[in-house]
Amino acid sequence: MTCDKKQRYGIKRGSGRPTIPVSSHHRNGDWLATDIYEGEQYQDIDDGKVFTRNGTSITNADGSPVSFVYKALIDQSGTNAPTATVLQDEITGLTFNYVSAGIYTIDKVGAFLDTKVFILSQRVVPGIIMSCKRLSDDQLELTSWNDGSNIYSNDLLAKSSLLIEIHG
Repeated sequence: MTCDKKQRYGIKRGSGRPTIPVSSHHRNGDWLATDIYEGEQYQDIDDGKVFTRNGTSITNADGSPVSFVYKALIDQSGTNAPTATVLQDEITGLTFNYVSAGIYTIDKVGAFLDTKVFILSQRVVPGIIMSCKRLSDDQLELTSWNDGSNIYSNDLLAKSSLLIEIHG
């Protein structure tokens, strides 16, 4: 007897990144809609990215580490907080704040864990320096100053670029 039955295997899909379950079986009532088995593939319908589980880690479908990316063009004037023209935002909910002349913070609770943050900030005007560094798990510090005077100053961030990647 031959079997002519066609089978299709689907990929688990859901809203949000996949998660690792707290228990080993999906029928005991404690699994989230985003929990996946080891080796199972999952597609985040919000951004179309595909992930898998490898042991106790969630990775991209190709096995590379998962990262969240924020890319923006930054501007700032007077005593206002910087504003962002967002190009890519996988780290939703970042808040820019004015601290003092040339010093600003970027805040999000628990987003900037110690060894998992990569930051690249750039200002392409000669003589103007822009820097961004991690202050804590909840906060980054963005600064701008004139290289000639070494004094923090406002109004220097026009068309600066900022890239933040969070790995893990």
